[in-house]
Amino acid sequence: MITRPLDLASHLMPPPRSWDPLFYVNVGLLALFFSFFGSRFILSPAVTLMALPGAATEEVPTTHFITVQASGQIYADPGVLSLDQLSKWLKDESRKKDHPSLLVRANKDVTLTGLSDIIDRAREAGFSVVIAAEQPAPK
Repeated sequence: MITRPLDLASHLMPPPRSWDPLFYVNVGLLALFFSFFGSRFILSPAVTLMALPGAATEEVPTTHFITVQASGQIYADPGVLSLDQLSKWLKDESRKKDHPSLLVRANKDVTLTGLSDIIDRAREAGFSVVIAAEQPAPK
């Protein structure tokens, strides 16, 4: 019985003896990619900000940021937080800075009640609060 009729193993290239320089280029590009897309300056996908007139009039640097989804999920540096965990995190973080400020990136479907609760908790912790919004599109 013939088990290797085409003798393909003899036509294969031998395995490399050392690391290829292209490997290091790929690793470098991957590290750059993940560091760039892990940045806090890039909005999370599926976050559609509220549209408010005059939204681009005041630009204020902030020390902390959170992202609030309509489902009630709150994303911060430690990960997904509940409202009680958010309060504790805000109190801990406010002790680390002299004038802490919080950027709240809320999805356009977040209720006003939920947003005001988060703002109240942030102010109780000593933060000044900035709400992210975009300028409405001209009609």
